[in-house]
Amino acid sequence: MEMKDCNKLLRNRAKRRAIMAACLMLVPVLWVAGCGSSRAPVGISVTPGTSALTVGQTQTFTATVTNTSNSGVTWTIQEGSAGGSISSNGLYTAPMKAGSYHVVATSVADPSKSTSAAIRATAPAPAFTSTAPTVASEGVTYSYAVTATDPVNTEVTYSLKSGPTGAAISGATLSWTPTHAQSRTSNSFDVVATTAAGGTADQTFTVTPIGIVRGTAIDTYLTATGSVTKPEDLSNAYIGVSFQNGSSWTTVQGVGLADGTFTVSGVPTGSYWLAIASGGYWTSASDLDLGQDFVGRPDAVNASNGTSLGLSFAGLNAFATDDEVDIYNPNLGQDFDWSENLNIGDTTFASVWNWTGPLSISGKGDNWFVIQSHPAAVGPAVWRMAVTATPALPLDQKDADETDLTGRLDTATSLTVHMAVKGSQFAAAAANAGSGSSIHATTVGVYSQPFSATKGSVGENENLLETKDQTPITQDADYGDIAVGNPFPDSFTPYVAARYEVHVPFTATGANAAVQVPAELYLSSTQMPTKDAPLTPQITPVQNLRLNSAAFVQGLATKTLNPTLSWDAPATGTPTGYRVSVYSLTVTGTSGSSFQPVLDLFTNDHTLTIPSGILAAGGEYFFQIRAFLAPGVDFTSAPYHGVFPWSHADLLTPVMSTAGATGSVAVAEALQHVVNRPASAPVAGNPARAVSRTPVRVNRN
Repeated sequence: MEMKDCNKLLRNRAKRRAIMAACLMLVPVLWVAGCGSSRAPVGISVTPGTSALTVGQTQTFTATVTNTSNSGVTWTIQEGSAGGSISSNGLYTAPMKAGSYHVVATSVADPSKSTSAAIRATAPAPAFTSTAPTVASEGVTYSYAVTATDPVNTEVTYSLKSGPTGAAISGATLSWTPTHAQSRTSNSFDVVATTAAGGTADQTFTVTPIGIVRGTAIDTYLTATGSVTKPEDLSNAYIGVSFQNGSSWTTVQGVGLADGTFTVSGVPTGSYWLAIASGGYWTSASDLDLGQDFVGRPDAVNASNGTSLGLSFAGLNAFATDDEVDIYNPNLGQDFDWSENLNIGDTTFASVWNWTGPLSISGKGDNWFVIQSHPAAVGPAVWRMAVTATPALPLDQKDADETDLTGRLDTATSLTVHMAVKGSQFAAAAANAGSGSSIHATTVGVYSQPFSATKGSVGENENLLETKDQTPITQDADYGDIAVGNPFPDSFTPYVAARYEVHVPFTATGANAAVQVPAELYLSSTQMPTKDAPLTPQITPVQNLRLNSAAFVQGLATKTLNPTLSWDAPATGTPTGYRVSVYSLTVTGTSGSSFQPVLDLFTNDHTLTIPSGILAAGGEYFFQIRAFLAPGVDFTSAPYHGVFPWSHADLLTPVMSTAGATGSVAVAEALQHVVNRPASAPVAGNPARAVSRTPVRVNRN
């Protein structure tokens, strides 16, 4: 009987009591039978809940169904066939593609009930079976056929994750044509192999192509009408590069052209000897600027025999002892000290000179100057300063004839300089120039750079003001305002320079007497000193010398002819480069010492290994390490240029012995050319300076 039937019966009031009793007896049974049942829902779970598989690998999953007598399930894959396959008994097979997938178990008893298990399928990394070639050359296509295998035998594709500009992979071939900038330097590659299954592997390697050393030898001439360039004709010049190949030297010869350019092919990375007509040096640069800077026009033509120059000048201050009279024409590169041709008290001079120099042409800016300098005490020093001068004197000379140069000296236009020197700081720096160092001389002055200051101090520069006796300045000194003559036009740039010459004694083994070896502290700048900004060292000597990683002390012996020098940067100034000059030390006569310069080497690092062929076993050597502060100048690639400002500081090392040393003594072919270069070859890393001129003597008529 169901409950609704009970309700009908209850409506019958006559039978209410009896039927109610019967219904009450049925209530527990009916409640249990369906009047508000609370039976638990079907439950389902899968084990394992997560799995990590390799592509193609199998895994058996088990489903557990609760709260029903029907434990059956259906298996599916959430991602469909791309996610693999699974059998009716729960055996799962991962696809041949790495990824995240899910198997799903659904209850047969209650299809609304399901659960899933996560699978992470990974692919094994492929293995490279090829090795990248390491040989490459500038401008020549480099090719690498890449191969790799997949442990699960799927297709492998290749890509270039990183590499030099221009490198690319097409299919399985890496191609690259090294440019000049990419040659003689290490280039890094990262090739990626990717399998169809999703596995990846990287192959990294470096290639350093053999390159072409390219250079120019184009000189710049600063002239009255502007800068002029002129190439050196290298079409018949010897150009060679020697580099070390194991224990021997390999030399390759280059090709020079009339336009001042040259190339040397087949040069590997690293340092090499370069030899060229104008000189040569040790460098690692791929691009070289071997041009030089000069003052004066390059097209000047020398006079023929029979040409004379008549001189007639008045207005000198009465010529006195220690006066100087200079005749100067920078556009023709002419600078003569006429002092030896004058007598005490002269206020005029006249002469006829047999002229064999370049002919003067006023239209090309060939102006002459006559300048008289006179010594005067200012403060504790005696200075030589320009006092009288002519204005610029244009002259057109006649070849094979006499031409007169005449004029009158007058008080020169005044230039005022507040000269102040921090002598104590220079003295402290000089004390670190070498063991037993002492200041030998100090020269401080103001000079005039003709035509352009862009190249620093170039040519023979007239001094407007200069210390006369070169007495060492070791204390701070303020000389106050000094007015000097400056007869030159605005195209000439005044600059200040200070040079401290330091002497360091060296005694050869077996000698009784030392030889004094010079070192320098030097600066030049177009920024004149002031009371608040006196001249101070802008760079000081290097510190903490080491030889083959050990402290460099006196008498240290090396067992190799290729020792390595290293040092720490100076305490003052940030160097833009270094020059290491090699000197030999020997006994001269019966007991004296002497030194000979061997070679100059340049580096931008704090270390330098002496190349083979320079040192010989059984000798004594020392080195001069010059620290440069010359912004924008790299002596390893452009050794003959200068700049304002410029500073350098020298340190002379202790003596090193090569007694018992072993190593290669072969001299590279290019090095032989460097050692035998002409005396006129330029010297790298030296600023131009006002030079002492030999007095010119002429026949006076």
